[in-house]
Amino acid sequence: MNLSPLRTEEKEKRLCENAADCGGILFRSLQSTRQFAKLLYVPVADEYSEVFISSKAWLVHRGLVVNDDANKDYGVIHTATNITIPDARNYCSSHPDCVAFSIPIQTEKLLGLTHDVDEAVFFNGISSFDYGIKIEIPDAAPGEKPLRPDNIIETEWATHILHDRTKLTGRVNVRVDIDDSKYDDFSTTPYRPCCHPPTDLPTIQEVRVMDTLKRISCNISREEFYNTYEKSRIPIMLTGCDDDWPAHKLWKDTRSLFDRFDNSSTWHISGVSENTTWSNFLEFYEQNVTHYGAGYRVFTKLEDGYLSTEVHKDYKVPQPFVDADIYVKLPQYEKRHFPIGFGPMHWFLIGSKGTGTLPHIDPHQTDAWNTLVYGHKWWIIYPLRPEILTEGETLCFSLCSTYNPPEDSYLNNGEEKSWYMSVGLHAHKMYFDQEAPMHILQRAGETIYLPYGYVHAVLNMDETIAVTQNYASPANLNGVWSEVLSQGNDRWKRLYFQHFNRIQRREARKAKWPIAA
Repeated sequence: MNLSPLRTEEKEKRLCENAADCGGILFRSLQSTRQFAKLLYVPVADEYSEVFISSKAWLVHRGLVVNDDANKDYGVIHTATNITIPDARNYCSSHPDCVAFSIPIQTEKLLGLTHDVDEAVFFNGISSFDYGIKIEIPDAAPGEKPLRPDNIIETEWATHILHDRTKLTGRVNVRVDIDDSKYDDFSTTPYRPCCHPPTDLPTIQEVRVMDTLKRISCNISREEFYNTYEKSRIPIMLTGCDDDWPAHKLWKDTRSLFDRFDNSSTWHISGVSENTTWSNFLEFYEQNVTHYGAGYRVFTKLEDGYLSTEVHKDYKVPQPFVDADIYVKLPQYEKRHFPIGFGPMHWFLIGSKGTGTLPHIDPHQTDAWNTLVYGHKWWIIYPLRPEILTEGETLCFSLCSTYNPPEDSYLNNGEEKSWYMSVGLHAHKMYFDQEAPMHILQRAGETIYLPYGYVHAVLNMDETIAVTQNYASPANLNGVWSEVLSQGNDRWKRLYFQHFNRIQRREARKAKWPIAA
C-alpha cells in the first residue's frame, strides 16, 4: 500500500467521491506528517479507524478480473451476452455471491451504436486484474512526429464492483492498488481513450434512439428558466427558439448563403484558412466540396462589424437567455477587453458531415446555448466530475492510438471522426457510479443549453448551420467572479458596486475578496 503526504483532507475526499474507482481513503499520522492512501476497497476492520468511505453504490476499475489458481474460492459464477450494464448490475446486486462483473467497452459482435455490451463475466471474488498489453513506444527524435503502434487495436475492459463492504469482506484482495490500473501518470479515470482509423458513422436514427435528453418549450421566461433549469446546472434542450427568426427560412443550406454575404468579408474557416474571404470559401466549395466531398467548418466570431450586423439580422438571442451574460456588463467588453483578447462570445457555425470538435470544456467559466437551424448534430456530454473528468482524460491517448489523419483528409476523416468512432461511440458504457456520458441528437429548430464544466464533443451528422453564444451565468457566480479577478486591473469594481445585488456581493466576498484586509 503506497502512502502519500496529505495535502488537503477535504479535497482528497471530494476527489475520491468523484472518481469512479475510489472506494475510500485510509489516513495515517506519522510523526509530524499526515499521510493517506486511496483504495479500491477499504476492509471492515478495527485497525482502519481513520478512514473515509465513498458513498458510491458502484466502483468501476480498469481491467478484467483475474483469479489465480491458488485461490479456489474465487471464480466465474455466470456469463451473459448482449446485455446492458443496468441489467448486469441488477443481476450482480441480486445474486448472493456476486461482487463484480467485467465487460469490454468496445462492441465487436454488435456493430453500431447500442446499449448492449458483447458479454459480461460475473465473479464471486477478486484476486487481481489484467490490464492488457502495455505498449512501450520510444520517444520521437527531435523534430519528428511521435511514433504510434501500427495495427494494434486492443479491447478495453472495465470491471464494475458492487460497493457493499460487508459483501466484499473476504472476497477482494486488499492489496489491489487503484494506481496500478492507471494508463498514464495523469489519468484519474478507468477509461483509456484509444483512437483508430474512422469507420462509417452510425445513422441519424441510431443516434436518436440513444437520446434521452429532456425537451422543453422555448416559450419560457428568463426568470423561470434560470430558477428551474440554469441553477440546477444540468443540460437541457429547448424547442422552437428560432420559429420567428428570419434564419428559419433563409438558412436552408450552405448554398442558400452564397449570396448572403459580401465576397470581401473575412471568415474563420477550418479546412480552408484561418483568415479568408467569403469568395475564397465559395471557390473552395465548388472545387473541393462539390466534386471531392471535402470537409469544412466555419467557426466565425460575431464581433462588432459587418459580419455581426448581417448575421444578427437573421436571429436574436432566445428569450431564456436575454440579458443573462454577466461579462457584457464589464467595461469595453465589445472591444475585446474581457476576457483579454477574447471579447464577445457569439459565433456563426457552418459544418460539413463528419466535422466537429474533440472533447473540451468551454472557456472562461461560461455556460452556452447553441441553436441549430439546419441539419443534425451528435453531442456527447460526459458527467460533471470536476478535476476528475477533464479534456486530457478523454482525448486520444497517443500510446494506444493507431490513427494519424492524412494531410488531405479535408477534416471529415480527421481526428474528430476517429475519436467519435473509437471512443465516443462507446462513451455511454463509461460509468461513473450511477452516471454515464449522454448521446444527444440535436435537430433543426432545437437549442441546447450546456452549463459550464461539462466535457463534451460535437459532430456534424450532415451539413449544419447554427449560431451559438457563451455567457457568464449568475448561477456560476463563484467561477465567473474568480475569472474576472484573474484578468487583473479594477474592472471587478463595476460588477460589484454597480451590478451585483446584495446576495451576489455576499457570495463574491465569501468566494474571494480582491482587497487585502
